[in-house]
Order: sequence, then structure tokens, then C-alpha cells
Amino acid sequence: MIKILIVDDLVTSQKVLTSFFELESDFDVIGVANNGKEAIQQVEQYKPDIVIMDINMPVMDGLTATRILTEKFRETKTIIFSSYDDDDSLSNAIETGAKGYVFKTTPPKEMVTAVRSVYQGYFQLGPGLLERYLYRFSVHSSASKEIHSKLAEIGYEMDKNNHLGFTVNRLRGEIEKLKKNANLMRSLIIMLSVLNGLVLLIMLIFQT
Repeated sequence: MIKILIVDDLVTSQKVLTSFFELESDFDVIGVANNGKEAIQQVEQYKPDIVIMDINMPVMDGLTATRILTEKFRETKTIIFSSYDDDDSLSNAIETGAKGYVFKTTPPKEMVTAVRSVYQGYFQLGPGLLERYLYRFSVHSSASKEIHSKLAEIGYEMDKNNHLGFTVNRLRGEIEKLKKNANLMRSLIIMLSVLNGLVLLIMLIFQT
């Protein structure tokens, strides 16, 4: 059973997410919180597996709460659930230790898939966000370790399929060329976009 805590100051969002998750036999919504401070208190009390965290909330925002949860409760994984579609929000979320970032417009089935993916130890980004994240950090040499780390997580997730795993392994070897070859950078972004979609497709197939 995957224990889930929903953190959002909008009652509508709380109810919508709860309705999504209650349809899944292996999901258990153990509570809802209206802000980051309440979230920390409930995590300490109930020890959820997954926290679905909004960013913009009163009292304590979601990013501050995520950073604290990451430091104090390592067994609990946080997925940022936000309407913000900008690079800074994405980067800040990842830096706080969030294990996923999805939009509030994410369809129910994809939201459920994201929760299961993060619960299993994978890093989950909404459509298009993986490519944006890799592009932003690949242009800075100091970020190459971070890029390798994220690609390694994708490769691990896809290793169940030998062909896809092989493709990701080959992509890792191209990272050092990115800063010198703009065309290769664009090609890799396209390939990663396809692979990211295949990950979701494979997971959906095995769950149906």
C-alpha cells in the first residue's frame, strides 16, 4: 500500500487528487494539509511514502517544506504538483530534493503513474520538463555530474528493456560532446523526448 499525503491550500485540488487516488486499490490517502508547516507535522505523525506538494501556499511554501522533508524524513518522497511552468521553479524544486515535478493539468492516469514511479525510486518529470532540465544544465560544465546522474536514473528505469537501456547508455557517452556541438545537443534533446515518452508508455502497458 502506497501511503500518500496531499498538500495544497486549495480545497478543490485536495478533492480532485483524492478522487484520483481513491480509485487505486494500492493507494491510501492518509491525509491532506493546507500548507508546508502542516505537511511537516503530518509527515512526522503518519510517515507517508509520497507527498504531493503544491508550491505557492501560505504559512510555509512547498519548496521550503520539501527541503525540510528531504533532510529529516528520507523515506518520504515528494512530488511537486504545480501550475508553474518556468525553469526556476523546476530547478528550485529539484534542488530541494523533490523526486518529481508534475503540472496540475496532468491527466489522472499519468498522475497515478507518476506516484508509482517515484515510489519505486525513479525520478519523474512531466512532459517536456526532462528535456528542458537537461538543456539548461548541460550548457554549464559544472553541471555534467548532475546530467549524468539524471540520465543514470532514466537508464535504470528503462533497463528492463534491453534495447532502450542500450540506447540510454549510448546517450551517456555523448554528454561531454554537448558543449562543443550544438547540433548534437538538439539531437539529444529530441531523442530524450522520445525516450521519456516511451518510459511512460511502458509503465502504462505493464499496469494495464
